[in-house]
Amino acid sequence: MTEMRKNVTDQFIAEAAAAWFVRLQDEAVGEDEAAKFEDWLRQSARHRRAYEHVQAIWGDLGAFEAELRERYAVAPDGAPVPRGMPAPALPAARRPRAAAATGWRIAAALVALCLVGALYWGFGRAPRPANEIVTGLAEQTTTRLDDGSIVHLNAKSRIATAYTPSSRRVRLLEGEAYFEVAKDKERPFVVETKGGNVEAVGTAFNVNLLTERVTVAVAEGTVKIAGASRSALSVRRWDMTASAGELVSWTQDGPSPKLRVPVQEVATWRARRFVFNEKPLSEVVAEFNRYSREPIRIGSSALRDLKLSGVFEADDSAALLSALEWATGVRVVRTPGSGAVLFEDGHQAARDMPSPAE
Repeated sequence: MTEMRKNVTDQFIAEAAAAWFVRLQDEAVGEDEAAKFEDWLRQSARHRRAYEHVQAIWGDLGAFEAELRERYAVAPDGAPVPRGMPAPALPAARRPRAAAATGWRIAAALVALCLVGALYWGFGRAPRPANEIVTGLAEQTTTRLDDGSIVHLNAKSRIATAYTPSSRRVRLLEGEAYFEVAKDKERPFVVETKGGNVEAVGTAFNVNLLTERVTVAVAEGTVKIAGASRSALSVRRWDMTASAGELVSWTQDGPSPKLRVPVQEVATWRARRFVFNEKPLSEVVAEFNRYSREPIRIGSSALRDLKLSGVFEADDSAALLSALEWATGVRVVRTPGSGAVLFEDGHQAARDMPSPAE
């Protein structure tokens, strides 16, 4: 497939995913329609990724609910009508049939559809904007933003800033960041990330974007967190607050109960040091892989949730591997130049190790 054909296909899939999302906001969707949607999801992993992408955009729109209600009227068929503009002419097959009570949701969902095309076309392959800050392997950076806030960016991380006269927004696109927020009650400081937004006025907090989970740890002040948990057919909104010494985490299934964390242990990575307290091995490995040229992989799925506690230097993955062997009996298979693979035992390692050709 040529690059041009692939781009067209990606755009078509993104539009189809957004159209399904809009359709499923209608409370009158029946079992037949839901079954067709499930069939579409099963056709390709790209379909599922595209739909999850639209869900993520919709979750981020939660913070703008009031603005959407005010800015968009709803036509009789449920389509959004920006004030002062005529209703869009949608093909009959795509025109959503919404009850009056859910009309504004259809409007907001169609805004999400516009975002898919304008901001996320091609599944995130848009050119990198000038307002991005990026770090590489084992690299950290500290940046003072336009309002005087300071952001410390961990290794292999990426943020994008969007400041206006009335708002301060930072999107954590990858990795981890610690924010020291300059006080400005007229312009709340919002960090947007997967499945949730963190709002602060003047405070200090850490946000860590992991593969399956997002964590927020507060070192000073209080933050408000608003998110959305998602299933194939629904989005459930949630919100909570966290104060100094508290840690909040969430996945696509929703938030976990708040935990206490010593303030001095928030963002210890800034000193290139990790402090783990009953942390899943999958997340420990992800932390170390931001610093190591020889990555660690988990070869036995049962090890992913193994809890680990300890203090380690970020640049010393060898110490982690030795601790795993000594304290847990994990089998470590080292390959010079390629890193290490973790297994439950020697038998599992022999069975699961890929051949040189793979």
